[in-house]
Amino acid sequence: ARQYALDVIDNGGYTLATLANHAAYWSQTASRTDKVESIFEIQHDANGNGGNEALPYLFIQAGYGDILATDDFYNSLSSTDLRRTLMLSITRGGRSGYAINKYTSPINFSIKMLRLSEAYFIAAEANYHLSNPVGALTYLNAVATRRDPSFTGYISTGTQILEDILTERRKELAFEGHRYWDLV
Repeated sequence: ARQYALDVIDNGGYTLATLANHAAYWSQTASRTDKVESIFEIQHDANGNGGNEALPYLFIQAGYGDILATDDFYNSLSSTDLRRTLMLSITRGGRSGYAINKYTSPINFSIKMLRLSEAYFIAAEANYHLSNPVGALTYLNAVATRRDPSFTGYISTGTQILEDILTERRKELAFEGHRYWDLV
C-alpha cells in the first residue's frame, strides 16, 4: 500500500487542493482534467446517468437534501478549517443543522471516487504500520495543515498516530461514501 500510494503522490503529477482553490475544486461540476486532487471521478449529467440516484443527490439541498452533518461532526472542525466551509447552517422543520455543500448541482456533478488526499492517508497509515511514525505524521500533516491553515500539525506518538490518521480521514473524506467501509 505504501509503495503504490507513494508512486501516486510522487509520480502521478497530482496536487492537493490548496487554500486558494479548495472551494473551486468542489464547485466545479465537470470532471477535472487539471490533476488537482482528483485521481478518478464519475461524471453525472442531465442525460439520465442516474444523477438523482447517486450519493451526492442525497446531500444537495436542491436534490433530496436528506442527509445533514451532525453538530458533533461540524464541531470537530476548527473555525479555520476549510472543510467547514463545505457545510451550510440551515433550519428545517424548526430544527437547525448543517447541509453538505460538497456537491452544488442536483443534475450535473462529478463524484470524486479517488482523491490524492486519500493516497496521503494510505501512505500515512502504511508508514504507521511499518513502524515509521515520522513518515506517518509527514503524510498526515501534509493534508491536515493544508485544510486548516492555523493548525500546526499533529505531534502524536504511539497508537494515537493511527487515531489521528483515522480522524483526519473522516474529516477529509466526509460525505463521499467512504465512512461506512472504513467502519466495516
